[in-house]
Amino acid sequence: MFLLSDDLPNIMAKIKAVDGYDLQPLMDQYDLSYAEAAAYNRWLFLMWKGAETDFLLLGASERWEHTIRNAARWPDQKIYMQGAFAPESAIYNKEFAAYVRGVIETMP
Repeated sequence: MFLLSDDLPNIMAKIKAVDGYDLQPLMDQYDLSYAEAAAYNRWLFLMWKGAETDFLLLGASERWEHTIRNAARWPDQKIYMQGAFAPESAIYNKEFAAYVRGVIETMP
């Protein structure tokens, strides 16, 4: 299956290199190749898309606050979240992105 192909990270890396998506922070922090960073970034995207769907269906909750706070404590998640949930980003639903930013901003 193409989606599980070993070629997909390399293809994604080429596309993201042209699109200008900045994976350099992940590459620098974890000594990843561009293809590795692109593949990991895609995994994080899918994980957070699932969270977004749950949020849109079920709304805000203590469970979501706890989940977001736990995720934001990990450096890899923090790097991803800073870009993906930035106000100018259009990756996620605006309400969900604002909620995630709001939870992160209240962290010590």
